[in-house]
Amino acid sequence: MKLAYVLICLMILSPLLKARETDQFILASHLLKDSSTALNDYIEDKFNQALIKINSSVKFPSCFQVADKVLSEIVGQNSFSQISHFADTSFLVDRYPDLTINNKDYIQASIYEQAGLPFPLVQLARTINVGGVYIGSDKLGHFALVGRNYFRRNLRNRSLGMNPLEAEKATVQTGINEEFLVLGYALDGVFSFADLEANYQGMLFGLSMCEGKHPYLVRSNKKWIRNMNREFNIRHYLNPKMDESYNPSFWKMHLWNKINPKIKILYCELKQNPIFIERKKYYDMVVLKNRNDQYIKDFLENCPFIEPELESIDRLCI
Repeated sequence: MKLAYVLICLMILSPLLKARETDQFILASHLLKDSSTALNDYIEDKFNQALIKINSSVKFPSCFQVADKVLSEIVGQNSFSQISHFADTSFLVDRYPDLTINNKDYIQASIYEQAGLPFPLVQLARTINVGGVYIGSDKLGHFALVGRNYFRRNLRNRSLGMNPLEAEKATVQTGINEEFLVLGYALDGVFSFADLEANYQGMLFGLSMCEGKHPYLVRSNKKWIRNMNREFNIRHYLNPKMDESYNPSFWKMHLWNKINPKIKILYCELKQNPIFIERKKYYDMVVLKNRNDQYIKDFLENCPFIEPELESIDRLCI
């Protein structure tokens, strides 16, 4: 009965399970080509498509409504995230594992080999390189789709009388609770700090279309157009905190007990790999703290289900 209930839940939640998790510990000896240009071109195309649709309508929307339309174009209709699908399938994007490896074999090679449900039903995200930062393609879905949800909630909070910082804090706190209770930890046992960073950066992207000294969108001759003084570069948003081998997730104990033997093998090998050592040095030089880090820290310190001081997985290699 319990198994049947789990399977029914998984069927209902199946759209959310696509590329839900990733494994970046199996990447020790692989170098990937930078896919920034392909992703930038993809998003610029979505900008253009959104503006064509907006400017052809009778109503003249606000800038934030246009920004929402841009994010929706990036997400795609009836899709967890079209941009993640693009990263997983386009010949313009270098990825690991490549498409000669099917999902079943990928799971068997990954840290989730012995994890059990829901992982045999999950499409694991492949790793891509964006400006020297290695991320799972699922982070693009978090950036666009969950980032859009953050963006909408932020504006809703502002409409309730919150100032921008109050609205941001309330938005991210709700998002962290969702990651813990609905989207991640409660569903599959993974509380992903990298996902939370991608969500936050997606919200910042949405807001920056209309705010700041050089917003991405400006009005001209009663139309919304791209601000030619503000070039889009996805590297400004995707950062080392989205690499789960650098910023590991927190796993439920029952899941941790199943995956830690494989992590020990893969991560300890990774730590000794010259490629990863150089990548980590680069990450350490460029990674920056932001308010999202503090929101996560505050949550962990007040969450009764997670130890305030998370032990590093480096202990596995001692």
